[in-house]
Amino acid sequence: MNVFNRIAMIVAILLGLAVLGVTLARPLDALQVARGEIGLFEESLFSNEFYYAFAAACVVAGLVLLVLLWLEVRRPRYRMVRIKSSGGGDARLSIESVAQNLEYRIDELPGVRKVRPRIISRGSDVEVAIALDTSPTVNVPALTAQISDLCQEIIQGQLGLKLRGKVRLNIHHEPYPRGMAPVPGASAQSAAPLARAQEWPRAPIASAGSRRAASAATAAEVGPTFETEPADAAPAEGTASEGSNAR
Repeated sequence: MNVFNRIAMIVAILLGLAVLGVTLARPLDALQVARGEIGLFEESLFSNEFYYAFAAACVVAGLVLLVLLWLEVRRPRYRMVRIKSSGGGDARLSIESVAQNLEYRIDELPGVRKVRPRIISRGSDVEVAIALDTSPTVNVPALTAQISDLCQEIIQGQLGLKLRGKVRLNIHHEPYPRGMAPVPGASAQSAAPLARAQEWPRAPIASAGSRRAASAATAAEVGPTFETEPADAAPAEGTASEGSNAR
């Protein structure tokens, strides 16, 4: 865009100088030509074809001017950022290097699943926005403070850059799976074994009918069983018979 601006300004300046030169050299001829062109334009406006063509040209020129205005007003995106240096040199660092440093260091923190840093350079400083995916057991406030301090240490301390504003964090906290919610009042360490115990498959409880069927099947495999009378039962019957005979 800077090259286009320079070319457009050079062409406009050269045309302006040419018109000024001709006007100063022959002002009466320039005035006569201007009057003739204005009269021709006024007569052409009564023609419908010319008027429609003139209106279309004005609309196209207006759209081109609006696009040029937007390109001129919008903030440019820099791919480099200036490093603060106490010496007389002018050192710059790419925003890709800044993003890679932040992603590598933040990904090492416990509870972080995925890191997506976004760095916006303003030329002399940077804006930092980080999107995070965290595990269900992480402490979100503590992790937020830790990441903010780590970003300031890396950007300002290690890389020597100027941070613009505060670090923006967009956190996606993954919920607990169904049936694995922590017990109220229990810590995260005690909640994990409990969750694993909750998801362990339980053995099915057999009904009364199925237990009777299993017992019958076992008895059929073993074979018939014979009931034996106790040894002292025979004398008892004999004694009873003798007593009856005596009577």
